[in-house]
Amino acid sequence: MNKIFRDVLFPALKIIISIVLGFGTVIFLFRNEFKSIDSISFVMNTWITLMFAFCLICLRDLAFSYRFRLLCRPEKLSFFGSLRTNYMCEFVSAITPSAVGGSAMTVLYLGKEGISSGRASAIMIATLMLDEIFFVIGCPFCFIFFSGNQLLGDSEGMFHLLKIAFFSVYILLVIYTLFLFISIFFKPDIIRTFFRVVAKIPYIKRYSEKTDRFALEMSECNYELSRKSISFWLKAFMLTAIAWLARYLVVCVLLFPFINYDSQGIVLARQFTIWIMQIIAPTPGGSGFSEFLFSKYYSDFGISGILLLTVACEWRIITYYIYIIIGFVFLTSYKRSNLKEHLLK
Repeated sequence: MNKIFRDVLFPALKIIISIVLGFGTVIFLFRNEFKSIDSISFVMNTWITLMFAFCLICLRDLAFSYRFRLLCRPEKLSFFGSLRTNYMCEFVSAITPSAVGGSAMTVLYLGKEGISSGRASAIMIATLMLDEIFFVIGCPFCFIFFSGNQLLGDSEGMFHLLKIAFFSVYILLVIYTLFLFISIFFKPDIIRTFFRVVAKIPYIKRYSEKTDRFALEMSECNYELSRKSISFWLKAFMLTAIAWLARYLVVCVLLFPFINYDSQGIVLARQFTIWIMQIIAPTPGGSGFSEFLFSKYYSDFGISGILLLTVACEWRIITYYIYIIIGFVFLTSYKRSNLKEHLLK
């Protein structure tokens, strides 16, 4: 019974909580707009933008999947395996708080694809580093082209608190990125040293042999990654940038029929703001908090409440709920394969 709860009911409960929080927030924020819900009309332009939005998400998934193959080496990870790993990581991100994210589960899902735990851990650190570098570099560029008030709202009330939270998180992100960068390129043994210290703890000491092997594999992979050429890392970073920009451009595409072309830049820049703020969200996948931020940061474009409601729902379905559905399908396939393995033993 405990196994059924852990493997099936608990993930399902997380999914239900995520959906209720997300749509509950949308209903609360736009409760006065539901009176005119019958007035929504989807013109051809809207269907075209939806199609482009889905294409952008597919591009994002392909870029992240190819990045997994690049870091694992293509002969070690199949394309389907890299795609499945990407979807499972997104699934975990959708049902856990944003601070936890799906990156922590990269080791598990790459392990299911035949990648050793040490190498998978090193690859996880590399993907985290690439993601954080993109945000650390991207945010200053946003402030070069737009003012702080344009990106973060005015300096009074709630927006003042959001500004403080934003800059606090960004500073921590810079420190975290520097640590990851140093651990790969300058001190590849730092992780191995850390695990050796951990292995001396009395309760963990019994696993010292496995811990040392894991740390050795991770250290060797870090050395291998640190010796990669500049072109290799540029390619990996380019894939990272393509993936994140594709996801951010989804909002630009969805809002395109309703706002001026000149406003697309600020729409894109505010996606950086929203993502940084989502890190502190305590809810699964930022459910509720993300919808709240969307309603605040995109309410000054002269869009009616009912249209903003529509776009908010489309945005979360395309960039969030779709991964819950796909991930749950892959999760059940994992469970079936594990059951078959157990029966064959």
